[in-house]
Amino acid sequence: MKKRMVSVLLATALAVGLLAGCGGGKKEETKKGDGKEKVSEVSMMIFEDAEAPFSEDWMVVKTIEEKTGVKLNVQSVPVSDQATKTQVVFNSGDMPDIMTKTFPKAADALSGLLLPISDYMDKLPNLQKYLEDNGLEKYMESQRMADGKFYLLPVKAKTKVIQDHQWLVRKDILEKNNLSMPTTLDELMEVALKLKEIYPESTPISNRFKSDNIMAGLAAAFDGLAGWTLGDGMFYDEKEDKWEFSPTTDKWKQFMEYANKLYSSGALDPEFTTQDSSVYEQRIAKGEIFIVYDWATNCKKFNQEGAPFDENFNMVAMAPPEGLEGEYALQWNGPWEQAWIMPATVAEKDNFEDILKMVDWLYSDEAMTAMTFGEEGVTYKVEDGKKVFMDDKVKYNSDYGLYENNFCVRLDTDYYASTLPQEVLDVYDVCAENGYVPPTNPASPLTTEQMDELSVTSSTLVDYVKSMMESFIFGTESLDNWDNFVKECENKGSTEMEKMYNEAWAGQR
Repeated sequence: MKKRMVSVLLATALAVGLLAGCGGGKKEETKKGDGKEKVSEVSMMIFEDAEAPFSEDWMVVKTIEEKTGVKLNVQSVPVSDQATKTQVVFNSGDMPDIMTKTFPKAADALSGLLLPISDYMDKLPNLQKYLEDNGLEKYMESQRMADGKFYLLPVKAKTKVIQDHQWLVRKDILEKNNLSMPTTLDELMEVALKLKEIYPESTPISNRFKSDNIMAGLAAAFDGLAGWTLGDGMFYDEKEDKWEFSPTTDKWKQFMEYANKLYSSGALDPEFTTQDSSVYEQRIAKGEIFIVYDWATNCKKFNQEGAPFDENFNMVAMAPPEGLEGEYALQWNGPWEQAWIMPATVAEKDNFEDILKMVDWLYSDEAMTAMTFGEEGVTYKVEDGKKVFMDDKVKYNSDYGLYENNFCVRLDTDYYASTLPQEVLDVYDVCAENGYVPPTNPASPLTTEQMDELSVTSSTLVDYVKSMMESFIFGTESLDNWDNFVKECENKGSTEMEKMYNEAWAGQR
């Protein structure tokens, strides 16, 4: 702990002036006028997309200030710089009151850097009600760290688990060639190979965001391995109530065998680990790619971009294909997409209660509508009992700060009905009703000391596994050497990791 404090102090000295916009404690209250009511100032760091740059004139900002009486002091950072900026802020110890789009790391939480939200749930009645009304308490419980506390506020939260990542397919191309929508992994491969035969210049299945994206999706069809690429590769097996290093399991070997067949047959794009997003989208539009694992909300975008090339262009979400033992190819997901965190020092501020009240108001029904849709008659109207935007050609996120922003902590479910085709909504319902979405891993049971002890081991292991994963898929390493791979993982510490995780888990239980 002493070493950490020294490093924090040194980093703070180096970072003076860099983070002036984050907030600092002196600016939390300002006078409105001569001895009149004070206004609480809340500092926030948000991470914005280039197509929706932050504006102080956004409707959502004015609404928050009007409804809660706080003044938002916002520092906006390009989302491309998020990782670097977050680390600078953490190292400096000069954090804003709220950081958006940031999930807490166990090491930061357990070091005392972050505010344990669980200690203040009595101050957040709207959040409690949201969780209770929708049966989502278990998801918050799963976020507890080794100390029994959780350190995040759920953001972009929904009333049920909706898996936004789905398998998307050119329905018009399937219909044109008398092909059925695939329902299993074997059928997925068969359809892809048939498309490759009909369109030899195509790469039927493709991807962006390197290998983690599509592989996390496929992994779920192999007994719940979805998300192994996240963190240190440790996976909690709910059936067996134990943690295991998933890349050394037999199921993971089956996963690699399937992915290798996809690749070697020509069904999987050779560029799937390196492809730039813009190139990927262009190839979809031009009809060079037919099946992807992507956000279902992008169906509309893909269809718009593809229409100039093919008037019948129709990409839809399909129900997840069934795996080898009845599992379904969807990655982990929970009822929220993002998180907010707060520094532990915020509890010492004079306006801490005001900050909590603002946060809690955002979880109210009133705020849910205001942050998602805005104001009735201005940005939205009600049709057939559901809220819809006034004009689907208006960019409500960039013009008003609505829905796809850093402030919408609860997402109005009418949003999906207003922006997505019924076929996508039907797939969401199928996944939710049938439990196709695997549960998220519980929070790591390890203490800070244990994580420090394993940090080099886990980093080395994950780097090795990712390298070998691509080698297995590309065929540069034969799966006949699987036992050697497992042995090497063990030599690099996988067995010790499993032991430490399970001992810590048993202690928590």
